[in-house]
Amino acid sequence: MQSVAVRARLSCHGLILAIDGVGITLAENRRVEQYVTAGQLVRVLPEWSLPRTPLWAVFPGRKLMPARTRVFIDALAAKFGAPRSPGPNEEVFPARGG
Repeated sequence: MQSVAVRARLSCHGLILAIDGVGITLAENRRVEQYVTAGQLVRVLPEWSLPRTPLWAVFPGRKLMPARTRVFIDALAAKFGAPRSPGPNEEVFPARGG
């Protein structure tokens, strides 16, 4: 692994700036995939991935849970992941070769 010192007058975390070619950004694959496919963005560190971060839905109990709450929780589970808790070293978006 190699470290790179970066000195900049302006630092900004923004997808729009990266798309405009002003700099780089840290973003989830699902958020930038369309721009990578269109050639508007290029992955600059293909061997690196974000560590997995769990998403929790916390609610007081299931006994009197409104149907809309159950639908929302089911939608979260379907969209964002497996019904089990991930291990601390599992990756959210595994690095892709190339």
